[in-house]
Amino acid sequence: MAIALDAMGGDFYPQNPVAGALMAMEEGIKVVLVGDEPKIKKELEGKRFDAAKLEIRHASEVIEMHEPIVKAMRSKKDSSLRVCFDMHKAKEVGGVVSAGSSGAMLALGKFVLRTIEGVDRPCISALMPSLTGKLLLLDAGANMDCTPGHLAQFATLGEIYMRVIHNIPKPKVALLNIGSEEGKGDERSKRAFELIKQLPLNFVGNIEGKEFFDGAVDVVVTDGFAGNVLLKSVQGAAKFMMKSLAYEVKQSKRSMLGAVFMKPAFKALKQKTDYQSWGGAPLLGLNGVGVVCHGSSDAKAIAYGLKFAQWAVDCKLTERMQESIEASRDILETELP
Repeated sequence: MAIALDAMGGDFYPQNPVAGALMAMEEGIKVVLVGDEPKIKKELEGKRFDAAKLEIRHASEVIEMHEPIVKAMRSKKDSSLRVCFDMHKAKEVGGVVSAGSSGAMLALGKFVLRTIEGVDRPCISALMPSLTGKLLLLDAGANMDCTPGHLAQFATLGEIYMRVIHNIPKPKVALLNIGSEEGKGDERSKRAFELIKQLPLNFVGNIEGKEFFDGAVDVVVTDGFAGNVLLKSVQGAAKFMMKSLAYEVKQSKRSMLGAVFMKPAFKALKQKTDYQSWGGAPLLGLNGVGVVCHGSSDAKAIAYGLKFAQWAVDCKLTERMQESIEASRDILETELP
């Protein structure tokens, strides 16, 4: 089954989405490019590709990055993003990928597809590097105000994601907090701790921000406000580090000479800390597959987002999450005093 790609999403449409689609097609993925058909065809001119793996679906409207979401949902029913989700609901495609507005992606995804039964809100998951491999942060910006029950749902979704997609047999799940000891944090954090430790997960307790990248855990759960602040702080710190390193290297000939020998290490570090290398952020909890790519994503990042969507379809990720939520329904519906 093909994956629908919002060809009008992101800062550089339709160039980067089209280029990303062609890269993904080289690895056998079928893509439906959704958007302004004349512009898409113009972008495809002179490029070689397997026409059997590419379809174009015309959409006459575009939801811009900073457009009010509610207004856009009501007035732009033929937007490229809405058409993508309508196709997914009709089972014409297996998933949706977009580098457009994450808010619109969430709102339309929930409106058209709904959520998995037993999940109140979908969340944005962000895959990041750690000292020992990969780390999943959720929620990374979708839900500002969360109850303990929401955080427990996120923990369940994140655990099954890392187990199914990244083949970690028993993912270690932690709750972001101001201290690692049990009983730390505000009342919501304490109640969430008690709820999550009842779930059939490998819950290792609280984790502080300073321990985030140590590699001791695989999933970190928090609300969308703290998660988004953490994510953007990490991105800013990584950019600062690379710029500072480049500046210091240029301060002396000795440093520049040493940098020549260190070039492979610097290149690997840059790739590890570059969000483009980690592709998109899956919307976990939707009754379907939705992947949000960064607005400035290049072709490589968009191709990775398409590949992830295909993995999710092949692994039946949505069905596996439904099973996991259902198995923990009694605990997730518990109202703690």
